[in-house]
Amino acid sequence: MRSPRLIVRESDGMLAGMLADAVRKHSWLLREIREPDACLNLLRRVGPSVLFVRLDRKLLDELTFLSDASRIAPDCPIVSIFDVKMESTWQRTQLAGLFRDLGASAVLFPPVVKNLIEEIAETVLPAIVRRFREADGG
Repeated sequence: MRSPRLIVRESDGMLAGMLADAVRKHSWLLREIREPDACLNLLRRVGPSVLFVRLDRKLLDELTFLSDASRIAPDCPIVSIFDVKMESTWQRTQLAGLFRDLGASAVLFPPVVKNLIEEIAETVLPAIVRRFREADGG
C-alpha cells in the first residue's frame, strides 16, 4: 500500500502550511500542487489520499476541476475551501450544495482556521488508510 498522502491544490501555500504539523506528526506525504492537470494525474495513482482544494474566483474552472477529480478518484475524499466571502447564508448553502453535487465531501467557507483543517485531515485520512487495508485483506 502506498504511503498516506494529503494532496493540496491551491495557489499560495496557505493550506499546506496549516497541514505541515499534522504531516510531520503522522509521517504522511504532503503534495502541494498548483496546476489542475498535474493534480489530476497524481489522483490517478491509487492510494490512501485526501484532497484539499482551495477554490477561488475562477469558479467555472474550479468546478470543472472538482468534477474531474471526483470522477478520476471516487474513493478520495475532497475537502473544498471556497476562499471568497459570501454575504448570505443562502449563498453559502447553494454553493455548498453545488460543490457537494460535484464531488466534494466537505465544504468550508472563511474563516478557515488551522485546527479545523488539521482535525479534518487527522480524522479522514486514517479512515481512508483503514479502508485501503481492509480492501487489501489486512
